[in-house]
Amino acid sequence: MSIQDDLYSILSNAAGVTALVGTRIYPGIAAQDAASPLIVYKHISGVNRNQLNGSKIATSHRIQIQSWAAKPSTARSVIDAVETALDGTGYIVFRVDDVYDPETREWSSQADWKRWK
Repeated sequence: MSIQDDLYSILSNAAGVTALVGTRIYPGIAAQDAASPLIVYKHISGVNRNQLNGSKIATSHRIQIQSWAAKPSTARSVIDAVETALDGTGYIVFRVDDVYDPETREWSSQADWKRWK
């Protein structure tokens, strides 16, 4: 199972997440007509960790997850639900930012995650 498939499976089966966004969980980019709140996630990078003989031990994956909503509090609630869903699954959050997009008039909470796999 790819890291993206694994992430989608966790988020789409988390009651706290789906209570806020339903099935609006998108890889890469949201559908143009998608209602908010919603989640967009993407794989940013993967870096291999190798043994001294050069064979791969594991890969460190960096994932970015953004929630989009009309209110900043809703965007943050979605990211909080994502964090709860990912707790204990091997994903580690290392940065969260809140951003307003004047073009869409939507708020985003964005979190970067790492996971070794």
